[in-house]
Amino acid sequence: MKNKIFILLTTSLMTLSVFGAMPSEEKSSQYNTGKVYLMAFGSPKDINKINRYKKVAGSIMKKHGAIFPPVKFKINDVIKGDSIDRNNPNPTFLNYIEFPDRQHILNALSDPEYISVINDRNNGFNHLNIFILTQ
Repeated sequence: MKNKIFILLTTSLMTLSVFGAMPSEEKSSQYNTGKVYLMAFGSPKDINKINRYKKVAGSIMKKHGAIFPPVKFKINDVIKGDSIDRNNPNPTFLNYIEFPDRQHILNALSDPEYISVINDRNNGFNHLNIFILTQ
């Protein structure tokens, strides 16, 4: 039985929390397309920090196999979720980027050049959540 793993990178603690599910053998085939995505949602806070982050992050992701362009969505309404906070705006975007596999994403996120811009990422966004998704 294969485990399906989703990894959430929280910006406030910079820790990895692993959530998993072990679907039955019959159901596991629906998740077995081989597609793996890095998904992020949040809202901009400091455009200068975001621009510095994006300038480096995009090339690092591409170096590690990211398939561009990312798929981008504008969030119109949050119906339910932890991102609803009266002190901070709701998330305004959701993006995802396909990668060849999970290891390529982990390599990108641990690349020294990527690590050098994590502070810009963390301080440039409100409610930034980043996931690894397997379809």
